Amino acid sequence: MERLKKYDVMIPPAFFDRIDPVLAQGDEAYLLSPMLRDISGFPGIDVFYGTHEVMYAYLDDLRTHCEKYNVPLNVHIGRGMMHCWGAMEFVPEAKAVRKEYFKALNNGGKAAQTQNETYAAGLL
Repeated sequence: MERLKKYDVMIPPAFFDRIDPVLAQGDEAYLLSPMLRDISGFPGIDVFYGTHEVMYAYLDDLRTHCEKYNVPLNVHIGRGMMHCWGAMEFVPEAKAVRKEYFKALNNGGKAAQTQNETYAAGLL
């Protein structure tokens, strides 16, 4: 995360230390990350990362965790993109990746059938 912080204009790594207690407390802590629990039986997971976002640092750990629990993972990566890039109307690449968001949501976890890594359209 520290290595990526100079690229991510949206979220500094320290944000995660501050936001955790706001998002979840006690028995709700599992909501902070799927890597905190046994995810056996989960449907496929689609994740969307930009190579310039601090959370991209978690990708290898998430991949390992999904493999451990036999949960299909479909990774969508935007080269040179920061956190939440797909939600920003002014980012030209956002339109293409939003189509991928909707595909993943419409398939309810069925889109992620393999440990797959794809680059969002138009970002190569």
